[in-house]
Amino acid sequence: MKSGEANTAAKQALAQATAHLNAGRPRQAEVLIRQVLQDEPDNHEAVNLLGMLALNTGHAPEAVELLSHAVQLQHREAEYHCNLGVALLTTNRAAEGEAALLAALQLKPAHAMANFNLGLINLQHGRFEDARRNLEKAVRKMPQNPAALNALGVAHSKCGKPAKALPLFRAVLEAQPNDLDTQLNLAGALTEIGKTTEAVAHCEALLAGHPGQARLYFILAVALSGAKRDLDAVEAYEQALALEPEFIDAHVNLSALYADRGGLDAALAHSKTACALKPNDVYRHGQ
Repeated sequence: MKSGEANTAAKQALAQATAHLNAGRPRQAEVLIRQVLQDEPDNHEAVNLLGMLALNTGHAPEAVELLSHAVQLQHREAEYHCNLGVALLTTNRAAEGEAALLAALQLKPAHAMANFNLGLINLQHGRFEDARRNLEKAVRKMPQNPAALNALGVAHSKCGKPAKALPLFRAVLEAQPNDLDTQLNLAGALTEIGKTTEAVAHCEALLAGHPGQARLYFILAVALSGAKRDLDAVEAYEQALALEPEFIDAHVNLSALYADRGGLDAALAHSKTACALKPNDVYRHGQ
């Protein structure tokens, strides 16, 4: 077979392999990819595709090795850097994963998945404005992606703009009405803009289907407190702690609520528990 014909055959095989992967048929995809690599061991597209197959089938360490090789073979391809970054994050190599995502964005600043994953990292590290910028770029490229919409909503809320978050959370729930995480984010945003009655009703409607969710009781408690229903808020915080005794934010908020109501012994007890759980968190316990 001539080189041009071989190249065409390899591209066709990899296109078929990609279709198999997207359709959830990894075994068929692997056969085609390995056939290409048998003839062309340094085919960077095949190496990258095999790395993604490994990642998607739960073999993250192998994926890191393969995707690192793909980057070495073709270091100007943003997609490969992004894929490597995701694989590194999956293996808890956060700093290296972040560096790989940044490398992807240096090559292609509007890369959707690199911006999305870097946005998530920035959210986790409290870099909320950076997260918002990354996630806005991701949503421009993936306007129907529920995870990106939800994450951007969280970033807006963390940046003090819950009103901007509400339509994003509602858009996610139109596509995925049973997504509890987004439901709770919506309730939190409603509370932040002062719609506490709506937030309380929203949380109470969720309780029947999710009675064991500590975060649900916590968000309900925050909404109840905002609605000046302090006794109900105390009960909701206590429910959250019964489900998750080491829920630091619940201890902190409950301590403040008890203190406001003159229950100094209970306030001190919850404050001490919060400090014991996270003794170096000066901000929380110094409020």
